[in-house]
Amino acid sequence: MTIAIVTDDTCDLPKEYIEKFNLTIIPTKVIFPDKVFSSCGVTGELSLDEYYTRAESELPTTSTPSPGLIHKFLRQLYKKPIL
Repeated sequence: MTIAIVTDDTCDLPKEYIEKFNLTIIPTKVIFPDKVFSSCGVTGELSLDEYYTRAESELPTTSTPSPGLIHKFLRQLYKKPIL
């Protein structure tokens, strides 16, 4: 039996932990008035430093992963060969 641990990026785990335990991280969206980022932190396209700098002048909103995106990640895991 194979077990996969799946979470979204709000779990805020260190990159070393994600890699060591082969965790699957599904990105959330960070939405600023002028741009939407595919998550922030160690797994996202928006660094935490940039997030905090931007958040000082404009508060973002967030969005959970869509059902379609979750399905995509789960299908990839299902197709992955057993180690």
